[in-house]
Amino acid sequence: VSELRAWLGKKLPNYMLPAYYKQLDKMPQLANGKTNKKALRTMIGAGMSSGVEFVAPRNEIESKLVEIWEEILQRDKIGIKDNFFDLGGHSLKAIRLASRIHMVLEVKLSLKELFTRAILEEQAQLIQQTRKSTYNQICAASVQTGYPLSSAQRRIWIMSQFEEARIAYNMPGVYEFEGELDNTALEYAFNALLNRHESLRTVFRENEQKEIRQFICDTADTGFCICHHDLRNEQEQEEMVRKAVQEEFSKPFDLVNGPLIRANLYQVEAHKWIFTYTLHHIISDAWSMGVLIRELLQFYKQEDASLSPLRIHYKDYAAWQQEYLNSPPMEQHKDYWLKQYEGELPVLALAGDKPRPEVKTYNGRLVSKRFRPSLNAKFRSLLQEERSTLFMGLLAVVNALLYKYTGQEDIIVGSPVAGREHEDLENQIGFYVSTLALRTRFSGEASYRELLKQVKQVTLNGYEHQAYPFDELVDALNLQRDRSRNPLFDLWVVLQNNEAGTTDKQTEPGNLTVKGYRNAEYPLCRFDLHFNFIENGDDLQLNIIYNKDIYEESSAMQFASHLEQLLEVMVEQADMPVSRVQFLTETEKQQLITGCANVQMDVPENKTITALFEEQVLKTPGNTALVSENRSLTYQALNEKANRFARYLREHYDIKNNDRIGIKLERSEWVIIAMLGILKSGGAYVPIDPEYPAERISYMVSDSGCKVLVDEELVGAFRMVEKSLSIDNLPSTGTPTDMAYVIYTSGSTGQPKGVMISHASLVDYSHGIISRTNVRDCNSFGLVSTIAADLGNTVIYTSLLIGGALHIFSAIDVMNPEKMAAVKLDCIKIVPSHWKALQTKHTLFAPARCLIFGGEQLTGDIITTIKQQQGTCKVFNHYGPSETTIGKLAKHIDPDDPKISLGTPIGNSYIYILDNYLNMVPAGVAGEIHIGGNGLAIGYLNRPELTAGKFIPDPFRKEGRLYKTGDLGRLLKDGSIAFIGRKDDQVKIRGFRIELGEIENTIQQFEGITSSVVLAREDEAGEKQLVSYIVSKDSVDLSALRNYLNAKLPDYMIPAFYMQIAQLPLTANGKIDKKMLPAPDAMEVKRSSAYLPAGNETEEKLVAIWSDVLGVDAENISIRDNFFALGGHSLKAIRIVLRIHEQFDVEVDMTDFFNEPTIEALATEIDNAIWLRQSSGNGLIADKTVV
Repeated sequence: VSELRAWLGKKLPNYMLPAYYKQLDKMPQLANGKTNKKALRTMIGAGMSSGVEFVAPRNEIESKLVEIWEEILQRDKIGIKDNFFDLGGHSLKAIRLASRIHMVLEVKLSLKELFTRAILEEQAQLIQQTRKSTYNQICAASVQTGYPLSSAQRRIWIMSQFEEARIAYNMPGVYEFEGELDNTALEYAFNALLNRHESLRTVFRENEQKEIRQFICDTADTGFCICHHDLRNEQEQEEMVRKAVQEEFSKPFDLVNGPLIRANLYQVEAHKWIFTYTLHHIISDAWSMGVLIRELLQFYKQEDASLSPLRIHYKDYAAWQQEYLNSPPMEQHKDYWLKQYEGELPVLALAGDKPRPEVKTYNGRLVSKRFRPSLNAKFRSLLQEERSTLFMGLLAVVNALLYKYTGQEDIIVGSPVAGREHEDLENQIGFYVSTLALRTRFSGEASYRELLKQVKQVTLNGYEHQAYPFDELVDALNLQRDRSRNPLFDLWVVLQNNEAGTTDKQTEPGNLTVKGYRNAEYPLCRFDLHFNFIENGDDLQLNIIYNKDIYEESSAMQFASHLEQLLEVMVEQADMPVSRVQFLTETEKQQLITGCANVQMDVPENKTITALFEEQVLKTPGNTALVSENRSLTYQALNEKANRFARYLREHYDIKNNDRIGIKLERSEWVIIAMLGILKSGGAYVPIDPEYPAERISYMVSDSGCKVLVDEELVGAFRMVEKSLSIDNLPSTGTPTDMAYVIYTSGSTGQPKGVMISHASLVDYSHGIISRTNVRDCNSFGLVSTIAADLGNTVIYTSLLIGGALHIFSAIDVMNPEKMAAVKLDCIKIVPSHWKALQTKHTLFAPARCLIFGGEQLTGDIITTIKQQQGTCKVFNHYGPSETTIGKLAKHIDPDDPKISLGTPIGNSYIYILDNYLNMVPAGVAGEIHIGGNGLAIGYLNRPELTAGKFIPDPFRKEGRLYKTGDLGRLLKDGSIAFIGRKDDQVKIRGFRIELGEIENTIQQFEGITSSVVLAREDEAGEKQLVSYIVSKDSVDLSALRNYLNAKLPDYMIPAFYMQIAQLPLTANGKIDKKMLPAPDAMEVKRSSAYLPAGNETEEKLVAIWSDVLGVDAENISIRDNFFALGGHSLKAIRIVLRIHEQFDVEVDMTDFFNEPTIEALATEIDNAIWLRQSSGNGLIADKTVV
């Protein structure tokens, strides 16, 4: 055999070499002359050779080791040169080996030592060099009425008290009997089995001290019997059997009264039965199920003479374990596990297809995948090279797959280990299995080979310290309880290699054939996902049991397929970093490329936005185009004014194509006239909010290189000469690739950055959003946001391109839902938090036909409100950064099926979800959203390096460009994109994009502040608010800091709360530990004046309103506190005003509130208004009062 192996080694690669060889006189054959492979399988084991030179044992230790090896490996003629793992050894057998060596040779070897010295000769030498260690047997417990539970039993007993878990711990077995069944012998076998194993006669109840104990019953008192069912004459028999078996497996057990074992026989033919048995997990485990069926058949055949009497039972083990928990060795095991779980514990961020149930469910389904034989051989060869077991290799692959799906480099998975280290436990029935929570910390830059080494280390350490019960670890960690999850992990990995004798193999006791029954289903899943690998000779199969309340079947199938595909690549490229491994098939890649692109639209690519507007003017010259307060303009009048303004700019400022022109105007018709006039002149407008601090305005004008700033003064100068200018359209000098506008967004460096948008991109967007929504059905549009953010461009350009009337509301009016509702709007686009602020208890503010949300994440409560208030509008969710021209995804949200996502691409655009290395990620997996197509911005003004970093070449389409959004999303099954969050510190507050770094840099320039961190935290209402944490040697004057920031930053970038701390908390690697920063509700409210409580009923009611809106305890609110200093902002101010209207029937003027935002001032005004109303002469005053 050695010569044959050497010869094959020259002809074949290593992974194709057989592991064992057996010489036969001739090949067994079937009747048709073909080789009888089934007969060959029965010869596995005896007389087989590995091809290693045989050297007989030379001393007593080697001889005893050979005996132990032959017993565990079920092989003969083992020599001292043989390798334990080459002969079929693996982790579980190594555990048994360590236990047997300890018992027979009184030497305790660690698993690491057995793995590093896998040759028998080396193990013998190690044993000779190691100090003797007495093998402590488990002693029988003293006779008691009731016995203590093991740690694992205690936890299962607790879980079983919950209704949803009552059948979660049923353990079923099902077999097919065919032939001559002796019912008397079967009854005898079960009685003998119950007599032999006390566990099968155990129940659980309270003793007199109200402690849960296990009690052992006599066999006659268990109430056990085999239930017989005759189904021979039934129609649809197979379906009846399936349902009956299913119902049997799903019946709960009575832990108090028992029995905790059931058996059923379903007779389906004269000589054929389906046999089921079910045990509760509290008295059994998977190993026990194999022991049960094996010994049952031995008793049935009356071959039980070979069964050695059981020296101890499970109650003895449980008592021993509880006593052992307080021993020094157990303390060492405990210390190891507590060290493993120091610091923040990871939660697997594997996205489900459905919302996670609030309370954990156990409804499971199963999918299967058989791996290709050629892959199995290569895989085993690699594992052999690395001296790793199949389980270790598979666990490493699962970790790699989870990394590819989640990006996490700290992963905990659960796995069982037999828990039968003591030799006395091998043939026991009982709940001995131990749970190992295996935490693997690795880098995505590690190769599979390196990951495998890490997993091997983690696994061996886990085996070494398995004596410490998992249930004790959970208690010691004092984890926060979450009824929707398992403690520590939600994914379970198992390798079945039939060590306990649980098989589907056919056996023949007497005239009866017994084999596994394959049509049974047991749809229970104790974990989110259960990866059950089954090794059968050279075959490897994966069964994934998944919780169907979290995952769809297609996702489970994808997990299985991707695991095989990933394994295939990593076996071939074992030294490539896992992060760079591409495992998707070309078909999958193509599906992802085509599936995330909008159908090509017919967009007039050779026209500018002004040309399209002028075409609309010709179609509807008399239609109302703009309305502002009591002023309106028709399309013809608007076009004429815009033409005149364009000429004015050209003549007075020599405007050329792509020249930038700032617009700093209050919201009125002149904003739109200026925009159109600038575009017609060939320039690009730069929108600037007049409310911005002067310093920020100055920077934007300077950075953009504005040739002129359109403000009230310039508009006044234009109006002086307006009538002298021609009203005709100007000859077009621009092209679609010219700039239309430059919009500034927050920048991480401390200054905002300008995004350049072309006419072509604006045209593509406008046609895309008109096509996707019901905008064409609308006549009146409302502009409810500043033009300094591009949110409002949706209604501006769609309205002007279809002949609608655009209503422009002032900054004050957009906070007044009654005033806007009076206009009878058909369409608005609004930020969700702004929309929420406008709602009152009894009145829905919504347009009649089209409501588009953007700028923030849309939440389900908004859709619920619209439905409950019987809103008539269609609702759309709209997403996209300014760099992709306003937005590039949209979705209609059905109020009857409100599945909220970002939607699918609009216009001629497409989406990729990519990892950090620009590899496609699978559907359903989180990655960075990349947007391509005609809607991309030209780039960042004056920022070529930033442009190159964010606008990158498309790796999948020739000459294409992509924008890296920094947003994380995943592709859903309906083809839409779900939003997950940000990769960086960018947030959106009230629809404005904010780089937290810009705020931090500005704060750190304030005198005395050495460092600062700004976070966006959600308040009780679910709205984001900015919180600033500052470090300074001296006490910081917060009023002075606020004033300083007000002069530097716009209102929406001013933190709501400030907290001065001694130092910023750091993680182990030196980064700021943001999770350790305290929440703002834990802060003491800072005020510039002394605390003054409410002095009358009005003030008390206002304090309650402020407390509710601001989320600040009422006792912390002084009537002289500044609303904005307590975390208020404009949207919360709207809620205050609306609540005052509801409570007092008084309408507060928003401007007055902003000028004097204290409870004291508000109460005075409200009391005065109420007094005026009451003394006005018997109700002659209107039903509401304005103050």
